[in-house]
Amino acid sequence: VVAIITLALVAVVIILGAFFAPAVVQEYAKEALVIEPTNLSIDSFTASGVRARVQANFRMDASRVGSKNVRNIGRFGTWVARKVESESSKVEVYLPEYGNILVGTAAVPPVVVDIRNGHITAIDFLTDLEPGNIEGIRQVANDWLEGRLGQIRLLGKANVGLKSGIFPLGTQSITESLVFEGQSLYRSFASLYLGEKTLG
Repeated sequence: VVAIITLALVAVVIILGAFFAPAVVQEYAKEALVIEPTNLSIDSFTASGVRARVQANFRMDASRVGSKNVRNIGRFGTWVARKVESESSKVEVYLPEYGNILVGTAAVPPVVVDIRNGHITAIDFLTDLEPGNIEGIRQVANDWLEGRLGQIRLLGKANVGLKSGIFPLGTQSITESLVFEGQSLYRSFASLYLGEKTLG
């Protein structure tokens, strides 16, 4: 169950990981981005997987950006744009160290966020999650149970259409990587193992 919830969180991080084409603003977005999950839960079961509810607080924190120039340009650009809306998208999550096996996919609805520095947006949406390669997930779970897994890296990929108001910002190909270790790995893969048993 937690593995599916983690997938939902990864989907949020990916969908909000970059906003604009200019590299300097992408750098600002990645460094300034803060997402604080408030609730991740299973809403219902579907014919092909589960529907998860994702709730989190989104904000941009310019103080986290190391470069003064990037910080200033990023703050100005996001102040002008004010809000960004993503279109519906599909997120795919892989395990790179296990031959890029597909953990699962998430259908993410449109999300609107305020990207001005310090402004908080409460995010609340439902996403349909489908499991990927069950045999591959079982192999990873077995490695964890037998003590051969100290950390795991999840790689999420999505093509996301973006706009600010009436102005389209094009489609961004977004890739985001998250590493789990210690207690976060334990919680993720304990539930991954239980979830795999339920699904398979």
